[in-house]
Amino acid sequence: MPTFSAPGRAKRRFSQRNLPYTFLFFAIAFGFISLCLLAGWLSMPKESDLKSFAGSVQRAPSWVHTKGGPIIRIRVEMDDGLHNLFEEDLSHSREIMNLKPGDHVTARAQSLLGEYHIWELKRDGVTIESYQDTYLYESREHERGLTNALWFGLVSSILLTVALALRMYFGAWRASTDSVPAGAVGFSHYQPLSSADYPRTYYMSPGREAVALLGGCAAIGFGFIRLLYMTAASQDRDVSSLVPGVFIIAGIIAILRDLRYRVVLSADRIEVRNLASTRVLRRDEILGRRLVQTRGGQIIRLMPQGGQRPLEVLLIVKTDSAFCEWMDPIPDLDAQDTL
Repeated sequence: MPTFSAPGRAKRRFSQRNLPYTFLFFAIAFGFISLCLLAGWLSMPKESDLKSFAGSVQRAPSWVHTKGGPIIRIRVEMDDGLHNLFEEDLSHSREIMNLKPGDHVTARAQSLLGEYHIWELKRDGVTIESYQDTYLYESREHERGLTNALWFGLVSSILLTVALALRMYFGAWRASTDSVPAGAVGFSHYQPLSSADYPRTYYMSPGREAVALLGGCAAIGFGFIRLLYMTAASQDRDVSSLVPGVFIIAGIIAILRDLRYRVVLSADRIEVRNLASTRVLRRDEILGRRLVQTRGGQIIRLMPQGGQRPLEVLLIVKTDSAFCEWMDPIPDLDAQDTL
């Protein structure tokens, strides 16, 4: 009787069959960096989005050192309490550092993660920094960030293309258990296995992976094309500016969801892992199984005892004889209903 090594029990050496997964991992990482850089470009506020402040300087401005470089902090006492205003554009640093306690200032600022960043600053009605000055400064900074985001997005697309090509060549994202195509649900042909042959992990079948990845890539590609169009057309940043990001995020989630989904069989339990959750059901808790046909394919619905929520196993995974052996002893409730 052949034996199968349990996944995760022994250390695996890196092999060529793991290349698709490796390229996909870096593609997602570069894509995430690109999205983070795009977030700054999409956060450019309009004048109507800024919050107004009016009060007196509580203490002399001070320098604050951050990872992005030094910025200036101004403590302003207002009717509703003390507020910290931050200045990133240092072209007006001399005038700002000359502020003294008691000086009356008015400002308009953008709220970012609970901090207020100055977009306009006046002292006793005299402008120190105008909205137009800040807008030009932020535009230059965000243009550099947008350029970097597009480069990271391009690298991510190249890595993703290579990952898909390698996936098609090797037939799997990485080395896993021997298996047969999904849909082999006749639970009668198997070779008996012992508890030492578990746990066994089953991933999505290549055909379903290809469809899901093509859909995710299409959404990501559309998001980047839409973003390039909006940049070239210099459109105002309103709600429609979020459309590219929504498509890119949706595409990444679709790819991650299919990568995450797997079924892990142990001798005494079954585990189903989704993108946001993991469910475990002990074998002795299973009352029976049903085979359900849905628009997306077939599902094995394991009915637990005690009125628990059924555990659904999507038959989009590649199964093998051990999978059939594990399921076969479970009572077939569909067959019982026909008696």
